[in-house]
Amino acid sequence: MELSIISQVILLIFMHSMYSIIVVTREIFRIVKNRDIALISYVNLMFGFVYGIVPMLIHIGFINGTYINQFISYNTNGMKYFFIFYIFSVLSYIALQIGYQIKFRNKTKVKIIDNRIIALSAHALLVVSILSLYFWTLAYDSIFDIIRYADFIRAGYTPVNNSFAFLKYFVSLFMFSSYLYFILIYSKKVAKTPVFYIILFLLSFAGSIFYILANDGRMLAVIYLAVFVLIKFKIDISNKVKRYDEILRNYFLIGIISLIGVSLIEPVLYYAKYQVWRFDQTINPIVIIRDEFNFLLISLQTSLRVREYGIVQPRFFEDLLSGILAWVPSRFTTNMFTTTFEINTRLITGVSGQVPTDIVSMSLYSLGYIGPIVYPFLFGMLIKLIESSFYNTRKSSYYNMLYILIGFYMLKFVSHSDFNNILLNIFFFIIGHLVVKILSRVRL
Repeated sequence: MELSIISQVILLIFMHSMYSIIVVTREIFRIVKNRDIALISYVNLMFGFVYGIVPMLIHIGFINGTYINQFISYNTNGMKYFFIFYIFSVLSYIALQIGYQIKFRNKTKVKIIDNRIIALSAHALLVVSILSLYFWTLAYDSIFDIIRYADFIRAGYTPVNNSFAFLKYFVSLFMFSSYLYFILIYSKKVAKTPVFYIILFLLSFAGSIFYILANDGRMLAVIYLAVFVLIKFKIDISNKVKRYDEILRNYFLIGIISLIGVSLIEPVLYYAKYQVWRFDQTINPIVIIRDEFNFLLISLQTSLRVREYGIVQPRFFEDLLSGILAWVPSRFTTNMFTTTFEINTRLITGVSGQVPTDIVSMSLYSLGYIGPIVYPFLFGMLIKLIESSFYNTRKSSYYNMLYILIGFYMLKFVSHSDFNNILLNIFFFIIGHLVVKILSRVRL
């Protein structure tokens, strides 16, 4: 006998709740056993959140009538896609774990970065950021006028003709320089830190906030601020300054605060653009999760429909090209490729935009039905490779900072998977790290 739609949704709620419980519990045991939060833990916990908690809350909202989204279908076809999606989320998680089991031998001795190099790098990146900000904003009436175009800048379609638009990504180096100044201040303790460093930290922090406002980046704002706290915790773990269980509780609290922060930051971004305060945002974590991550089910249903009816051919080579050319100014790559986010948005709404794809839906777009197994497997291998390269760096404040940044953007790749997007997101710390490495090899 065929189950009713409501019965099927209730079954899905149970399945996704079990998924999140199993994945999260398994990861907590790993963290407690190893007394460290590895990169794989960031990613696994995000899997539990994205493929367990988020669908569960959206389906519960549908059952009790508190959440209806016109782009999420609960008809016969939609229900079929939900169950296929669940199977792929399980297979993707298993593939990730198998890929992570691949062993890499790392015999490279990592040179510890001393505070002098960190300071020089921070100064250099701050100068580059300031110059980039100056030229990037020349096309606008004033430096603050650019914030009015934040929606367009975020989508990559600004109506202002700006020859220096590509410098936007160099402005993001404000963030890396602020992290460098932070570890300098924290390693020296504030009472012993030169006032000069504190002033430069505040300057780089202000530049970072401006960059975030100009990009209308709610999630970026939360990530940026949370990284400071997590850097401190990672350094404390490495130096055994605090009890491990206390630090673990702090991580959990940061997760809750970050969810609420996404909502609370919205009025600030709105005021920056329109000079009007908007206070209609909720601080209910359940509502925030459903509103911020509803795209997961929308993109999932869209990608499965595309595969079933052959609407779009597998995009592997176009995705690869979009990643390779991510850092090339857009005026040189016009009409050369369409990003996964863009094609996903057009298929959903019929217009251009940036509706994200998660790792499962992106994999379906890219490689078809084998994608949700292949990409997570390769992702697991990459995580293991990076972890092995950080093995001998636990006492370095700089490498602890870099480890946290990598963890955050690997975590983000689970929910926001697009090669072009992720490479643009990590531009600031890839370039920042290269500057640090170059200066560490130059005798000054």
